[in-house]
Amino acid sequence: MGQDGLNLGDQAEGVGLRTRWNRAFGIAVGVASTVSASSSFENKGIGIASDPGSSVSGNTVYRNGSIGINAQVASTVFGNTTYLNGAAGIQTSNGST
Repeated sequence: MGQDGLNLGDQAEGVGLRTRWNRAFGIAVGVASTVSASSSFENKGIGIASDPGSSVSGNTVYRNGSIGINAQVASTVFGNTTYLNGAAGIQTSNGST
């Protein structure tokens, strides 16, 4: 069990990733990044966390301690499956769709 599962920088592309059993984030990406076709589950914190302007699509995110998917300002979130997360399945900020 690590602190974060995968912590990718700005303009990163994560496809087909799988994370679980981390103490904080399962998958965290920087500004203008993409996470797709991935799964993140049973992390203590957030399953997938994206910085502003990112795209989060086609992921399965479940049994995370707080939020399944947390997308920041002006991000696009679509076609994801979330369930049994502690606080919320999907949480978005201003300007996100």
